[in-house]
Amino acid sequence: MSETPETRKELLYFKQFFGEFGIQVKETIIYGLKYTENQFKLSGLRSLVTQLTEIIDHYKNTSTEVVMNVTGGFKAETAYATVLAQLRRVRVFYIYETFNEIVELPYLPLSLDVDYWNHYEYAFELFDKGVTNEKKESFLCRLPHGFRYLIFLDPLEAKWFLNPAGETFYLSYLSEKEVYLQTIDQKKVFKKNRETTLWDKTRNVHINTLTDIPDAKVKSVLRRVLKFSFVKKIELVDYHRVGSGRGETYLKFKRKVSNQPSHYVQYQIHCVDGVQNINILVERGFCDELVFMLGKKVYP
Repeated sequence: MSETPETRKELLYFKQFFGEFGIQVKETIIYGLKYTENQFKLSGLRSLVTQLTEIIDHYKNTSTEVVMNVTGGFKAETAYATVLAQLRRVRVFYIYETFNEIVELPYLPLSLDVDYWNHYEYAFELFDKGVTNEKKESFLCRLPHGFRYLIFLDPLEAKWFLNPAGETFYLSYLSEKEVYLQTIDQKKVFKKNRETTLWDKTRNVHINTLTDIPDAKVKSVLRRVLKFSFVKKIELVDYHRVGSGRGETYLKFKRKVSNQPSHYVQYQIHCVDGVQNINILVERGFCDELVFMLGKKVYP
């Protein structure tokens, strides 16, 4: 709840209303979200992002479904809460005073390339603590250009910090990193028994691990897949087609199977040598998560 007199009065009505349905209400004051411009901009929105991230992660870790109602509050508060929810794949609902029903906002194609931003974690850590004006440019020249839009100058401390957007990005990255990054095990890629592969046919290469695949671009895109901690293994399976490659390397989604003992998503590798089907076996319940993170067409 924001740090305003109106919210404190409304809290009593919230507790009374939801209490009639047996729903427990737990309030958290977001200090800085009030009618003071500097505090709202410098600390309020950052505090909001931090608190929401902690709440989302807490309940997700208990396997509780998390939904977010972004109705009401300051407009900026609603905007940042919506973006955070999209990045954390939380369902978002909105109620407008003239609507007759609750509206669920559709997912936007927002996701974090955790593997990419992992190289710049040090920069987020530095600006989260504060960087002097003298050192700012020396850091920024080594970072992606868009990083400039994630920081702001605090005139009171004369330092550059992550702004609310940067804080949203950083906290989402830290949460996703725990789920999506792992040490690659080369032996998690293999062909099924008694089957040949595209590379058996074109280059006379027998595939036993990721290292054996001769195409560097294919290895690169499969490494991305193996970094997801919920991926158990990648099988090179029955179907392959030789000599139909067009020089472009990518994975193309085919189908997902989540109603059998093994849960997997099938993609098709397209590369210079031809086409090869793969089954990406995942932990139970992670088929949709894999497709969401990779997309339906994946390039190296």
